[in-house]
Amino acid sequence: WEALLPPSGALAFAWDATRFSRAEMLSLVQSSSTLRVLDEGPYAQFGHQVDRVIKQREVLVARPQ
Repeated sequence: WEALLPPSGALAFAWDATRFSRAEMLSLVQSSSTLRVLDEGPYAQFGHQVDRVIKQREVLVARPQ
C-alpha cells in the first residue's frame, strides 16, 4: 500500500488490539516501511471498545515522509 499512496495521502489501519498492542503495531509499521506514523495528539486517541468479541480496536494513521 505504501507505494500506492500519493504524497498527500494517508493510510489508516484498524485492528483488534487484544491480539497486538498499539506499541507492537506501531513498531512493526515503522520497521517495515518508510511511512511516518502519526502518534501524537488526537492520532493516539482513536482506540475504542467495539463489542464483547472485539474488546478493543486500535487505529493507526501513517503518511508518506
